[in-house]
Amino acid sequence: MTVTSAKNNEVRTINHKSAAELYNHFIGYDQHDFFAHAMEFPFILKRGRHEIARVPFLLSDDNNMQFVADIGEGDQLQFAYGDINTMLDSLGYCQRELSAFQPQAVLVYSCISRLNFLQENVGLEISPYSRISPAAGFFTYGEVDTLNYGDNILNATIVSVALSEDPPLADKSVTLSDDCSAGLGNRSDLARLKRLMHFISKMTEKLQQANEELRIISEKDALTGIYNRRSFMLRLRQETETARQNHSPLALVMIDIDYFKSINDKLGHQAGDQVLIEITHMIATELRATDFLARYGGEEFVLILPCTEINGARAIAERIRQSVELRSQEIQGMPAITCSLGVAWSLQGGMPPESLISKADKALYEAKGQGRNRVVTDA
Repeated sequence: MTVTSAKNNEVRTINHKSAAELYNHFIGYDQHDFFAHAMEFPFILKRGRHEIARVPFLLSDDNNMQFVADIGEGDQLQFAYGDINTMLDSLGYCQRELSAFQPQAVLVYSCISRLNFLQENVGLEISPYSRISPAAGFFTYGEVDTLNYGDNILNATIVSVALSEDPPLADKSVTLSDDCSAGLGNRSDLARLKRLMHFISKMTEKLQQANEELRIISEKDALTGIYNRRSFMLRLRQETETARQNHSPLALVMIDIDYFKSINDKLGHQAGDQVLIEITHMIATELRATDFLARYGGEEFVLILPCTEINGARAIAERIRQSVELRSQEIQGMPAITCSLGVAWSLQGGMPPESLISKADKALYEAKGQGRNRVVTDA
């Protein structure tokens, strides 16, 4: 999910829907005890390679979600839950790292949401440290960590501080349990929760995989592997809005394979499909990283060229035309192929998407009318 409206760590909408209503739809909560419910089901915020928990602590009078830590528009989110397995894994890691340091004392700062989740089993969090040295700590509403690229306020995490005035002693050894969950045998509620979380994690993985497969199916063309017409329309609207806001040019290229019907009629549809795949590869090799290629339908392709004026767009279109004509002759068993291209251009992004498509389509029609295998511009 994406935060679509937020200000000063207050989130109004997620995916253009009310954040509170979306949260309630999936999680459900008592508005009079919102924080207690939210602590058990935080959001996971993706920042580069890191995943950070964010816990909403309050609903404002106008039903917006307020957070202690930073969160803003464009942040990618997903729902999470208190996972005892993840907690135990992190405690085991901290236990091993601090044991090597041989501290004289350990201070533990744990999130209040973990207290709410563990309840009477909260002593589990400090017990690994107590095996190493005297340990103490308290619960907080926001823990601080650097994450190696600047200070960050975190939620739903645990921060351990090891203290020592003496250098580590080489002969000092600490016997550690390899598994921080070893003491769960006499805690039936926690052991049951551990198995439940394992089950939920596996089901979540399957759902995420299924959702990714559905996303690919909805966005990509099954034959060529490039984006489909639906994705093209979404991307064109985005690029048009970006060009309008930045007062930058935007170009569009429509590409049609010449006499494609005769290929299907003479060689069969399997041969036609292979031609489409090969043409896709030829076009893709001529593009820049910012360009967007999609299959518009049948033997037609469409190309979005951000920040590109008419002369630059025409040059790219001409490279594609030449590549298709020359490389198709080099592939054994492939008939000689040419393509016609229509180029349209929007100055400072001022043209609606439908108008830009219409102009590119008109230029393509003219290219075919003039004898095909050529580039025509309609600026």
